[in-house]
Amino acid sequence: MTFQDLMNAFYVNNKLNNTIVYEKLAEQLKRDRITPVIGAGLSVWAGYPLWGNLIRNLAKGTDYEKQVADCLTKGEYEQAASFLEKAYNPNTLMDTLKEEFSPKKLDESKRPEYQKLLPQLFKGPFVTTNFDVSLEKLLNAPFVVDPKNTFHENETNSRLQTNNRLLIKLHGTIDDPQHMVFTKKSYDLTYGKSKKNPDETKPLPQQLKTIFQSAPPL
Repeated sequence: MTFQDLMNAFYVNNKLNNTIVYEKLAEQLKRDRITPVIGAGLSVWAGYPLWGNLIRNLAKGTDYEKQVADCLTKGEYEQAASFLEKAYNPNTLMDTLKEEFSPKKLDESKRPEYQKLLPQLFKGPFVTTNFDVSLEKLLNAPFVVDPKNTFHENETNSRLQTNNRLLIKLHGTIDDPQHMVFTKKSYDLTYGKSKKNPDETKPLPQQLKTIFQSAPPL
């Protein structure tokens, strides 16, 4: 597919089409006004699993395999992870996740070339749900914000004001498994219990609101 094919792939009218969306995005990028939000798909090249595959594979052979499968069908990933915690016990589950997302899997010689462009495209904050350290390596060890320190509120705000590079790991990092956000209980503690309306008195929703108001997420 050529670039022009891509631009022509979605066309409703002169105000709603891929070309206009692309031009607006390019303009925002020039102004450093876009926040990339990165999920598990960007780490697959290193051998790290997608969330559904991870949870499904860990549930195989346990007493909760059916419950986990039912949750995944409904898109309830955090509830499925809670069943894994029952199947493994918390410490064993954390040890298993540390193995699944081990930094030893990273081989920079295999990183896709397009990913190396990301630090050039985006100058400010990066946001990710990933536990692994692939982005730290790509961004050359940026300041990392994670749940352990209430999302480093003062330091984060300072860097946002100056548009300095930082990486916000919404769900924690494999280097600190005790603070990872994975199960329903940990999600509720981090975001609040409402799926549609995050609790804005909690540190993470506050941080995200501040970031996305100044630089919309992509």
